[in-house]
Amino acid sequence: MTLVTKVTKPTQPVSEFSEFSEFTAEGASERAVSLYFETLNTADFQATAALFAADGVLYPPFDSAVMGRDAIAAYLDTEAKNMKFSPSRKAVEILETGDVQYQMAGKVQTSLFSPLPSF
Repeated sequence: MTLVTKVTKPTQPVSEFSEFSEFTAEGASERAVSLYFETLNTADFQATAALFAADGVLYPPFDSAVMGRDAIAAYLDTEAKNMKFSPSRKAVEILETGDVQYQMAGKVQTSLFSPLPSF
């Protein structure tokens, strides 16, 4: 079962965010978002990539889109090691296809920055 389906293109950033707290796992998509951050923060990038559809796309900030689970895992292994993500706000949008898109905001801790810069 695929928890997250591919979004063919990102939508415009959402200006209204609500406070983020651990999801109550009301739906598979919300649980997938929680798992996304859990697996990122434990550097289990294969598990992070497994949350995407086989042809899913990761849209990292300040970089080109990364398509496919293997490419996503490789990208995260290169770019996200030793990072800790602390989401604080979320925006949820239902797309025309019926897919749900989450946009997150918060802080990230890296070896380059301290304290946590916002993302």
